[in-house]
Amino acid sequence: MPPEKLEIREPSNREWKTLLKAFRYYGISTPGNIMILESSSRNVLLMSPSLIRYIKGLNKNSREVITSAGIKIGELGRRFRISLEGGELLSKDVLKKWIIVRERGEMLFLYGRDIFGTSVEICSGDIAENDLVFVFNRNRGFLGIGRARVDAKRMKEDRVVVENLVDKGEYLRKINLFSSF
Repeated sequence: MPPEKLEIREPSNREWKTLLKAFRYYGISTPGNIMILESSSRNVLLMSPSLIRYIKGLNKNSREVITSAGIKIGELGRRFRISLEGGELLSKDVLKKWIIVRERGEMLFLYGRDIFGTSVEICSGDIAENDLVFVFNRNRGFLGIGRARVDAKRMKEDRVVVENLVDKGEYLRKINLFSSF
């Protein structure tokens, strides 16, 4: 049985609005080479311009079957849910909603644990309770994505301040690697 043909297309105007809103939320410059992979969900893919041209050519020739392409940076529903791979790729541009953790906090976060205020070295000042935040180590290495349990002013309290949603240690623990948040 041949593999199911997947539809790879450009984002609609509505999808672009959703993506732009998410990118503005984090202060990320908008990557221009985005396509949507329509399968059981709407996967957002980052591709090179030459790959996009190639796929557009294949879409005209229906005999070819596309099974995958590009790098999945998230999923589109009512909102854009960024994936771990998307966080890694886009984290270089993040200007808002980030925290930097100390070495012990980094280790615990990579083991799937939440972040305590005593582990927070510094954070951006625009974090509100329930915001998604990018988590970095002291060397600005991307560690994962979390949800703030407190606002930026209370990040130093001796309690859990960021809930771990997904981290790079997930690859080693082999738990739901391709989910998006």
